[in-house]
Amino acid sequence: MPQILITQDNSPTLINEVLGVTYHSVFGAKGESEYVFIQQSELENKLKTQEQVQIVEVGLGTGLNAWLSYQYAQKYPDTKVVYTAFEINPLSSEILEVFYTALQDTDFASVITNFPQNTTLNNFQTDFYLCSWLEADLNPNTADIIFYDAFAPKVCPELWTQEALTKAVSTLKTNGVLTTFSVTGQVKRFLQKMPVQILTPKGFAKKRQMLKVIKQGMPDC
Repeated sequence: MPQILITQDNSPTLINEVLGVTYHSVFGAKGESEYVFIQQSELENKLKTQEQVQIVEVGLGTGLNAWLSYQYAQKYPDTKVVYTAFEINPLSSEILEVFYTALQDTDFASVITNFPQNTTLNNFQTDFYLCSWLEADLNPNTADIIFYDAFAPKVCPELWTQEALTKAVSTLKTNGVLTTFSVTGQVKRFLQKMPVQILTPKGFAKKRQMLKVIKQGMPDC
């Protein structure tokens, strides 16, 4: 069973001892998710200016990105958020209850621990699916934001292939944003074949860079 670790900003992460990785940065789990996924995706601006925001997450994990998105969505109660996530190896309800107790939000824990059932909490709708990303049934040009929060290419290479990334870009609307921590040369080379703008903002904590991808108004890839 994954073990809880309290990170440098006093938020929890989990250690996957089988894979030898943590789910979030030891320099700040909440800080990393907020910077890489919430801020760089421009979520708050979309909440301010749109009637509905469609978020897709590749790899639900602990649900930390969903939890943060929910917090931001509550500032804009007239905007509906549809949060769709795909996870092939869901965490147990027991470990998630411990995780959300550490986050001091056991109410949201019920949303995540109901996986893969769908839930609506205020203006926040979750559609969680127990399947791999490549099996996901999604329409093209529908997502405002994609949180590509898979484990690193060395751990989950199948999620960083040309096919997997093409599916993600295809799912984005024009001007939709995909954010991820991975900036490997191979990932960038795959993306350079697609109708996207590739940005490499400063990474979180000690990471030099991260990846921000904006879909351009060109024929679908």
